[in-house]
Amino acid sequence: MQTFRQFFVSEADDLWHGIHKEQAFNKCMMFSNYKRYGSKPLDTFTVIEIREFLQFIKVARNISEATLNRYRAAIKAVFRHAMDLELITSSPRIKMVKESGGRPRSFSEDELVKIQDFFAKSREPKIKLLVQLSMSTGMRLGELVLIGTTAFLTSDKKWLRLVDTKNGDDRDVAMTPKTIELIKKVGVVAQWFRHRIFYDLWKECRYRVAKNDKYFVFHVLRHTYASKLANDLKINTLVIASMMGHRSIITTQKYVHVNASAQQDIAKIMSQ
Repeated sequence: MQTFRQFFVSEADDLWHGIHKEQAFNKCMMFSNYKRYGSKPLDTFTVIEIREFLQFIKVARNISEATLNRYRAAIKAVFRHAMDLELITSSPRIKMVKESGGRPRSFSEDELVKIQDFFAKSREPKIKLLVQLSMSTGMRLGELVLIGTTAFLTSDKKWLRLVDTKNGDDRDVAMTPKTIELIKKVGVVAQWFRHRIFYDLWKECRYRVAKNDKYFVFHVLRHTYASKLANDLKINTLVIASMMGHRSIITTQKYVHVNASAQQDIAKIMSQ
């Protein structure tokens, strides 16, 4: 009987594709490293062991249920694939948790300044460039780390081409002189980016900027981008959905947080 690590490493190409592959692979590797789970045969796991890991990673990284569901999905996919190949006859029941309606916040201008200042002075200052790119383009962290490997500038340098994004589609992100310069500075992200260092530093950044705020995560930069397009630039929701790579505007609506001043502006117009 193969161990958990042996199986998911050898079957990774069939288990996941595109951006999902690297993300799910890393999550399964963390599961493998926890109490040497990776050396356990596939048919020896219990629900209790998996729950113990999920509780550990939730506390250690202060992650939301939505992010924890990504861990559940990655681990679940491994056992489901093993059953499909008839290597095991049953697998631990991994129950997905119902997610909330999205992260209920965006970053304030003051928080954005503090975040950039923190990373500029950190042991990995290039993370500041990823923050600035996400602020300017709405790109996910998982997309940013592919710059220089599977995400490249087009020949005319008007677009950054992303292959097989989260929803399975390719996407072109519009470039400006500012974002092109940031991409040149960031280089091949995979050559310097380390998930462990990133999450340790983000945890410290959260403590300094918004202590105890569980929603203070990198992905909120994407919410901030969408909210600025809607509130400050008055961009149509359909256009925002296209720019963010959403298939449905229902998803986009979860990202747009209407601020108080925008509501007041609307009220003034309607009362004229």
